[in-house]
Amino acid sequence: MIKGGYQARKKSALLVDVIRDVSGKYADPEGYQQEPQRAKASLQAASIAKRMEAEEAQLNHRLEEEFLGLDKSEQAARALNQVRMFIGREISEKALKALLRSMHAGEVEPYDIYRAVTRAASELRLGDFAHEIRHVYERQA
Repeated sequence: MIKGGYQARKKSALLVDVIRDVSGKYADPEGYQQEPQRAKASLQAASIAKRMEAEEAQLNHRLEEEFLGLDKSEQAARALNQVRMFIGREISEKALKALLRSMHAGEVEPYDIYRAVTRAASELRLGDFAHEIRHVYERQA
């Protein structure tokens, strides 16, 4: 606008006025095509998100295959290590041992525990997960 000859008393005041304007008092500069650029950016973002989703699914599938390829004892150990890493301070050692016994006995699948604690961490629900583990396994301890 200024390059086009508009005389502003203060450039900063003009900027604030342009930003706050909802009435359409200020026309878009000539040749500026905001909507097509937004649409293109939106398509690019959707494409990137779709590609990232596919890569994440592929990675999760490989991790699951690798985990399930281990013997049950190693699966239980890895699941327990994951639980210890995320909520070990909130769970008694007796409850952790009871959880390990349940995994060895086949009462609960180690991969289910591994996924559940990882999901709780990603969803910022570790407190809830710790409560569930305490509720179930401190009684068995």
